[in-house]
Amino acid sequence: MLDPLTGPAQETCQQQLGDGFELRAYRDGTPIGLRLLASFQSLTAIILVFLSGLAIRRRFQIN
Repeated sequence: MLDPLTGPAQETCQQQLGDGFELRAYRDGTPIGLRLLASFQSLTAIILVFLSGLAIRRRFQIN
């Protein structure tokens, strides 16, 4: 896939989309919002695993 921020890809996107084309914050070709969402989901998963462990410990009274 072409990076829309560089040379010919930017010109092509501008031609195809016209005024609808806008530059977005990209880092290494991945949208920043997507990276933030993935990081949030990973952090949430870690927290849920920890809380599940606490619930199992309490349920079975493991010290």
